[in-house]
Amino acid sequence: MAVNVGGVACTFLRALIKPLGTETNAWRRAGLDGYGLQLLGKGQAECQITARTVLGAASVALSLAAIEAWYAALITLQGTIVSAEDDHGLTPDNIMIMQVGALHKRRLGTTVVAGAVVSNAHIGTVQIHGLKVGDDS
Repeated sequence: MAVNVGGVACTFLRALIKPLGTETNAWRRAGLDGYGLQLLGKGQAECQITARTVLGAASVALSLAAIEAWYAALITLQGTIVSAEDDHGLTPDNIMIMQVGALHKRRLGTTVVAGAVVSNAHIGTVQIHGLKVGDDS
């Protein structure tokens, strides 16, 4: 399977995912000694994903349009539960995409990606914030 998030292909993908851990709320009320505690079960599993793509086309305008289409596909993932495959071959499942950040574009000109020459290339980078909502087991 290719590097992707929610089925949207990427050239590079880095995922930093905290494992599920027991979440605890603590509180203190005025006039009472000590603290109240409540165990909420497994939670606190935020994840940060950096997605990048390098796309080229016959013209600069078509290359930019391809980057924008890739970004639009990532935006449609907000509010859905997806799986991903990063550059290291790890495949975390059950990630709720909470927010897809702003698209950062940069022109590369002619470059080589995966052994192929790409003309009028642009790189698009997006930060994605998500939550781990279940075990991978």
